[in-house]
Amino acid sequence: MEGKYELEPIGDGKTILHLTSKFRLSTDFNFYSGLWSKLIMKDIQENILKIIKNRGEKN
Repeated sequence: MEGKYELEPIGDGKTILHLTSKFRLSTDFNFYSGLWSKLIMKDIQENILKIIKNRGEKN
């Protein structure tokens, strides 16, 4: 698994936070494993972004 954050200044003291991640799933279990993994990763990313946003806006 690999994760990366990028900050993009957009002016007026504002910044956009970009979150990128890559993961590899190796299983012979079934087709749905990949779909579930992507949904779980999306949920994790959204929660991370919310936490960072909330912390950043408190300042």
